[in-house]
Amino acid sequence: MHTDKQPHAWAISWNTSRLFPDADHGGNFFFGAYGIRVQNAPNTLIAWKPGKYHGTSLQKVKPTLKATDFRQTGLAIVTSNRLPAAWKKFLNNEMSKEEVVNDIVSGEEAEIDVAYK
Repeated sequence: MHTDKQPHAWAISWNTSRLFPDADHGGNFFFGAYGIRVQNAPNTLIAWKPGKYHGTSLQKVKPTLKATDFRQTGLAIVTSNRLPAAWKKFLNNEMSKEEVVNDIVSGEEAEIDVAYK
């Protein structure tokens, strides 16, 4: 379980595809703050508050399987922590559009607070 420091209130993830015979093979999303499990399945959309405890469980995959024997794909929509400061500098004509993009893309990722239970 962990929290993320993000400049927005909500994050979204969309599990677009999952090639496993049934949904009880792990990789589930947990809302730790509320004690809720969202069972992993294809075409599942989840919205959560990054500042609240959340996480995913390990998947029940045999270590001997080839990487291509199991596929799960999806999309997460989150925002860089560097965006608000870069946007403010852009609005104040302190940075060009190119500098804003370079600052956000090349900047270090946000630290994640991890709590093990």
